[in-house]
Amino acid sequence: MTMTTKNEVFQSKLTSYLKADKAGKHDILNVVCDVTKVHRKAAIRKFKSYIKGV
Repeated sequence: MTMTTKNEVFQSKLTSYLKADKAGKHDILNVVCDVTKVHRKAAIRKFKSYIKGV
C-alpha cells in the first residue's frame, strides 16, 4: 500500500473520527489499523496531525 493510499484512508475516516466518542474512535482505529497496517499510536498521531493541519 502506498503512502498516498494510506493518506486517502485517513482522510476518509477523519470526519467520523472527530465526531466519534471514545468507543467510536476505538472502532475507527481498529478499521484503519487493519487496512493500513500501522500501529494504533501511529494512527492516532496521524489523525492529530490532520487536526493540527501539519
